[in-house]
Amino acid sequence: MSTRHWLHVGVSTLVAASLIVACRPQPVAQIQTPGGRLYDINCSTCHGPAGKGLGAFPKIVGSAAILDGDYARTVVAQGRNKMPSFGTKLTADQINEIVDYVATFRP
Repeated sequence: MSTRHWLHVGVSTLVAASLIVACRPQPVAQIQTPGGRLYDINCSTCHGPAGKGLGAFPKIVGSAAILDGDYARTVVAQGRNKMPSFGTKLTADQINEIVDYVATFRP
């Protein structure tokens, strides 16, 4: 095979690898905290990894309601509108960890 062929294969491989890396979702830095892990498991499917919402699900980043810790704990525990309650799935300490984690989100 010619040098030109191998050059084309090499460039194509580099472009493909770059696209894979560029398109991969970037982890939220604090996801390694207990609250971050709990949020990732229980909340990110609807609210997104950074709280910016997904599709029909609302964003929570920048929400005044989320900054009110007591209200946020109540919503997580009891649910609201289409959001299910997590009060029987998560302990009070776990809910506190999630609320504290979400409070670190910035728009």
